[in-house]
Amino acid sequence: SLKEPCQALDEASPKDIPAMLPKILSIIRMIWTNSEYYNTRERLTGLFRKMSNEIIRRCCKEISLERIFDGYIKSSMQSLHESIQCCISWKETYQRTARVHHRFNPQGWVLDQTS
Repeated sequence: SLKEPCQALDEASPKDIPAMLPKILSIIRMIWTNSEYYNTRERLTGLFRKMSNEIIRRCCKEISLERIFDGYIKSSMQSLHESIQCCISWKETYQRTARVHHRFNPQGWVLDQTS
């Protein structure tokens, strides 16, 4: 089930999110290959869009313009760096999982990555 890992993601900081991604993507991949409902391109694209939006939301929550303008440059730079690394990790983990899935599953991994 995705419920527990997604609840953890909902409370995670950007620096903790990359370690969670392989498990979440593995569960999504299993759902895709075994579910009668979620085995369509449109539904999986929607699920991944929600994942992306949640990761972005978590990163935005860590970045405070007020702290930047109040002069907390080092801690603000750290938050920005962690958020950027989190998003890079999301993209890399997604692409790695897609390659593995494509190699071992006849359904392939052809999802809309533009949204």
